[in-house]
Amino acid sequence: MPWRRAAVLASACWVSHGDPPAEPFMVFAPMAKSEEKTLQMRVWQAAFTSDKLPKVPDPDTSLPIKDSHGHVNGHLVYVDNPINRFSVVAPLPDGCGSVQFVNKTAHLHSPRCILATDAGYYSLHEENKFACIGNVVGDGVVQNTQPFNETNVNFGVHKNGSWVIGYISPEQVERKEFQQLVQGLGWIVHEGKSYVDKGWEEAYTAAGSSGDEYKAMTSGRTAVGWTAEGKLIILQYDGHTHEPSWGATMTELADKMIEFGAVEAVNLDGGGSTQMWKDGEQIGYSSDRGAYGIIADTYDPNCPIGIGQGNLSSFECTRAVSTILCIHEDHTDGGGGAAVPWAFIFLAVGVLAGAAGGYFMGKKKPSMKGKKKPFNELSDDSSE
Repeated sequence: MPWRRAAVLASACWVSHGDPPAEPFMVFAPMAKSEEKTLQMRVWQAAFTSDKLPKVPDPDTSLPIKDSHGHVNGHLVYVDNPINRFSVVAPLPDGCGSVQFVNKTAHLHSPRCILATDAGYYSLHEENKFACIGNVVGDGVVQNTQPFNETNVNFGVHKNGSWVIGYISPEQVERKEFQQLVQGLGWIVHEGKSYVDKGWEEAYTAAGSSGDEYKAMTSGRTAVGWTAEGKLIILQYDGHTHEPSWGATMTELADKMIEFGAVEAVNLDGGGSTQMWKDGEQIGYSSDRGAYGIIADTYDPNCPIGIGQGNLSSFECTRAVSTILCIHEDHTDGGGGAAVPWAFIFLAVGVLAGAAGGYFMGKKKPSMKGKKKPFNELSDDSSE
């Protein structure tokens, strides 16, 4: 099959590409097919015991306790019939250049996301605050591109319906060669083997906020890839990047992805962005207990997070992020459900609202003073 030949060619050409690769390069695989008309998705709680956490010093001797370890929790997701059921979604409604809560973007996407996670990286610099980093394509629409000399590994779906991982130029993106695309930071599994070290050598590591430490530190992690059968696999571990830190290293993430059947996979945004939502409810744990700097006002306003560096609250709070991975029902004819005609619905709502306004003329409208919608009701003001 062509994608297998491409994978062999990939291995032969790495050396000539240099570090990072000097020209675009991709590996393809067919997506798994199924006769099932509805989404076939499995979600499991996952965990492992890490021995790579910082060693705890003995209070009497100040020497590390050698048997120090940590328990790490997360979730493993398989999608057995991913065709037309996987999307990369920029923040809704405002797109790249904004951030949004994962569950709100999931709610606004059509079809609505059944499962959603954080995905792509975004800028934390004031001059281009919250800009998407890397190539971003969602449902065939180009949302963002990036110069090839600053690119990292991409994951997505080619316009021919195949999975794709690789280093992709903005010219290829602008030619509408991809249906879905998001940029990660680190190609971690290649041909069923750990590719963390080589993938990090190839990566444009200036895109991260922690430099070379990012590969080896324990943190919240999100990985996406495909199995030998072409099924989608997502693995996410809860964690926190800076002290107090916990979670998984990039190597541990790759090893677990391989254990669970991944043959190709990339590392996506992690740390405080790490989160997974299913049917509108968060599963797993957010990590951040303190907010400061440029992201201080991006947290769930109903979560009592600490304010200021080092001011940790007793609560772990969810923050708004950039692109998300969205798993949904098939939106094409013959699938598990047609796309919702949102434009028509919004128009109808507007007409009804106008009629309601006419009805209330001369009448006292019911007061909402003192009534606050809970965050998980996805009200329009939930991100303010």
